[in-house]
Amino acid sequence: MGKLGVQMRMNGLVIDDRSIDVRRSVVVGDWPGAKAVFPGPAVTVRRAGDALEVNGTLLREGQSLELAMGAIEVTLSHTPRRWTDLAAGGLDRRFFAAVVVVVASGHWLDAAARWATSQAWSAETHEVLRIVGIEGAQSEQGPTSTVMRVQSGERNVGGWATTDGPLHLNDDSVTGVGYHRWFKRIVPTDPNAFQANARLEIDPDDIEARRIIGRAAYNAGRTRLAAWHYGEMLSRYPDDDHARLRLAWAERRAGHHSAEADLYREILVSQPDHPVALGGLSMTAARLGRMDAAQDMLDSLHMSAPDHPYTDLTSAVVEALRGDETDAIRSLRRVLQRRDQLDEELQVELRRDIATDPAFSGLRTQWRLQAMLRRHLGAASPQGIR
Repeated sequence: MGKLGVQMRMNGLVIDDRSIDVRRSVVVGDWPGAKAVFPGPAVTVRRAGDALEVNGTLLREGQSLELAMGAIEVTLSHTPRRWTDLAAGGLDRRFFAAVVVVVASGHWLDAAARWATSQAWSAETHEVLRIVGIEGAQSEQGPTSTVMRVQSGERNVGGWATTDGPLHLNDDSVTGVGYHRWFKRIVPTDPNAFQANARLEIDPDDIEARRIIGRAAYNAGRTRLAAWHYGEMLSRYPDDDHARLRLAWAERRAGHHSAEADLYREILVSQPDHPVALGGLSMTAARLGRMDAAQDMLDSLHMSAPDHPYTDLTSAVVEALRGDETDAIRSLRRVLQRRDQLDEELQVELRRDIATDPAFSGLRTQWRLQAMLRRHLGAASPQGIR
């Protein structure tokens, strides 16, 4: 099997160095389906007899290609036979392919910061996702203390943003119930994601293509990559509240609740009664411990959208964070009773919240939540895994 060597250096210091077995097609780079994540220009690696073809250049065994991006350097190598594990059968040259997807400087600095802190993410240590038809996607669960960003247009996404809340993670191993598995069953995939990326390489202002990629990244759990794409959309189209709301969701899943709250406030300037933004702002206040403010905004939401299911979801989160778990269960029951009023995307978000929101972590360990879901969803409810 062919091997692709990938080494990343920052200021000359090696911060990631790996050799990837390539069977059929493999994605590397900053993309939801990546086996190895690194920044750089779009590079297509294909099988060409005994060589690897890299953007039209043939690499024989032992040859490599250098990609330089300021302080970041990446080397793609056609790994020589002597570097392989000959005892395991040597190098099978019949299969190899890797696609490196372009990302802008903002996210490769983010990736570099994560690698410098964690000494590299290993795809083997994270949940394997299946995104846009590719197996082996790497989950976005890196260090939680900081995230690096850069200036993007006039929108300030620069500096160090401190995480002020926990990540939204799979805790099925703790609860003994397959909540995360239940949520993933309805997460949509978009077969147009690769075509959308190709369109972006030609036209970075293709807003619909970027929406597709941002959503694919978000659904893969790659919240930082999703946030970068939505930030790019806002830098080009500052009035795009669709992107602003999805950026807020990405910040929520990453535990950046102060940044999330700022985005909701921006939406509410032009749409004062936006139920999802008002509900989101109430929830962020509760997550940040400002319970009085959370309740005031929740009261406003009940006045402006008393029958909207998102109002009850907001109540459930605030009540759970306040410790009123019985009330939270009742509010979730009302959401489920009216879930058909939510559009498809918000129904996915509802399941994502129930399955991963830290506000409901206590409820997920209790039989009451599982029993309530079973009562309303029957066989489609989460199942025990123990």
